[in-house]
Amino acid sequence: MSLIAAGVMAIVRQDLLVVRREAERLAADGAMEGAMWTAASRLLEATDQAALVQVATSGTDIIVGSVTVRTRVRLESAKLDLNLADEEQFTAVLRAAGAGDGQAKALAAAIADWRDPDDEVRNGGAEREQYAAQGHQDMPPNRPFLDVSELQAVTGMPPQLYACLRPYLTLYTDGLRADAADLMPMLREAFQSPTGATMGSVSAALPRRAALAIETRIADGDGTDRYARQWIIRLTDRRVRPIEILDRRDLGPIETAAEAACPPGLSPVRP
Repeated sequence: MSLIAAGVMAIVRQDLLVVRREAERLAADGAMEGAMWTAASRLLEATDQAALVQVATSGTDIIVGSVTVRTRVRLESAKLDLNLADEEQFTAVLRAAGAGDGQAKALAAAIADWRDPDDEVRNGGAEREQYAAQGHQDMPPNRPFLDVSELQAVTGMPPQLYACLRPYLTLYTDGLRADAADLMPMLREAFQSPTGATMGSVSAALPRRAALAIETRIADGDGTDRYARQWIIRLTDRRVRPIEILDRRDLGPIETAAEAACPPGLSPVRP
């Protein structure tokens, strides 16, 4: 009888642990979402462009209930736009991510061939004939990228190189370019190198419709992230829905993969 009772108690304790963990996760979800909306509201309250830029390049702690959420707002224009970057810029970033010179140029050409509307093959690139020879029909689509993950299908793109690049890419810059100081680490290094391409500076004139990434993190006692999530938003001119959510994902897996895949000594993805 005592053995049965002990077994039942063990099951009850396990169930209670599962319930507590689920309650903690739900509380963290609510706290991070609350922090996101607080940060977004501060962006809406910015009275001029200078104030908007200051909020959009800063980090702060936001208290939601009894939970402290580390919150940082980043410009999406601090990343490389997969649909707007030119071959020179892609070549510089691919080199920084570990590609050799010839490989970087060929991949940059293949990326451009994926996006352009014609079937003319760029030097080192690939169009339908080259993809068909590799067994891939109806590729490339000859249209802009619809999702960053499509980059994996570009001919010649190694998984490790994609993993390194992934956190630095976006589809949401709307043609804006951040100040060099605001670029994500690998891009800053790529564009400041002697052979790197350049990126202009327009963040001082950040428009209201700029896309922004809001990162929210809840840390353990030792400072490591226990929960982390990112929203990509755009401020709109609409009264009813002044904030448009473009994307949402958990932080961690992509960043961890990048730090493992990128060359040693490259500045880390995380702040």
